[in-house]
Amino acid sequence: MGQILQKPTGRSRTMGEIQALLDQQSSEDAFQEAKDQEELDVAANVSSSSNQLKQNLKEQEKQSVEQEKKDKEQKKGLATLPNRAVQTALDVTAEKKDQFVHTYNQVADFIKSGWETLGNVATPGSIFLPVVILLLFFFVIFPVNGHSRFEWWFMAMTGQAEITGVVVQEPLTEQQTFNYLNTVL
Repeated sequence: MGQILQKPTGRSRTMGEIQALLDQQSSEDAFQEAKDQEELDVAANVSSSSNQLKQNLKEQEKQSVEQEKKDKEQKKGLATLPNRAVQTALDVTAEKKDQFVHTYNQVADFIKSGWETLGNVATPGSIFLPVVILLLFFFVIFPVNGHSRFEWWFMAMTGQAEITGVVVQEPLTEQQTFNYLNTVL
């Protein structure tokens, strides 16, 4: 801001000099005010241009949203039949899934109730009954080669069962081995 006016210690300065100093001070102040005004104008221009950019972005967003809506409407118009088919398939799939889950839950409940029923059966005080039941399953109920083990035992005791062993064959001679290899190869 230039020079600061000093208080004269006496009447050494003339009125003309004081007026010149005041004029100089006022011109510097005017220059500074112009500079500040210019900075404010630049800031206002930046602010107005940023506001304009914001408005442009909002308009572009609105246009893109509108375009997306139009595209969706066109797709809906063109693809209503496939959408209906897909929706029907999804509905059927959901229905089948619900049926499967319901059936699975029913089977699980049935098994659970059966297991609980077996768990509530009183066991005898000794191991005799469970062993007899296992032997009954093993000897009488499960068949082996067409007969139960009990039947095989009875046939073997009465002599009606014929149990044959493995037939042992003589080793092949060199000529038999040669003939066999010739037929195979």
